[in-house]
Amino acid sequence: MANILIVGANQGIGYYLVERLLELGNCVTELDVQTDGILALKEKYQKTVLPIIADARNLSDIENGVRQAVDFFGDIDAAIHNACLCTFESEYDTDYEVYQKVMDVNYFGALRLAKTVLPNMRKAKKGRIIFTSSGVGVTGFSASGIFVPEEFKADAKKVGCGLAEQIWSKKFVICHSVSCAVQMKFSYRHPLYIGKMKIGRASCRERVSFAV
Repeated sequence: MANILIVGANQGIGYYLVERLLELGNCVTELDVQTDGILALKEKYQKTVLPIIADARNLSDIENGVRQAVDFFGDIDAAIHNACLCTFESEYDTDYEVYQKVMDVNYFGALRLAKTVLPNMRKAKKGRIIFTSSGVGVTGFSASGIFVPEEFKADAKKVGCGLAEQIWSKKFVICHSVSCAVQMKFSYRHPLYIGKMKIGRASCRERVSFAV
């Protein structure tokens, strides 16, 4: 049984990731601006899930969430940044303020989580940090802003459950299925081709393990 903390998992892929992790017997702390979805899981997993209202843009929220996770479940074995702010407007219609908001959640939110959990992981001499990423991390698509709509969406439950079973993988890039892994390899080798197809599958997750 592991102690896992996830930022951004009240719905979608993150929700099913939490659900499967709980089914596998783990303890999960979930930080999000809304927690109604995870609160429903708490009815079944009263002692192993801890939903906390927190904003990825607020360092004190993340620090408070990490502190509660450690107090409640002990040292953190894995921390996952799954919070995502998306815009589906074109570059022409997207001003700098929107770019700043997206970066504050997607990039700096991940940085806040990493810098907050690393001291605990170094002290415990264990732990890993996982950052979520979509296909647009490989190539951008035409007529898109700083995030891209998917023409072919992956099934959130299949992705979330699949990733829950793969988070202890030693691979740098982990995917929920073999087909997804093949698609990602193809994307890295032929990014322009994929970009022309305008296919963005938010179905893979990148893992970075820090030696502690």
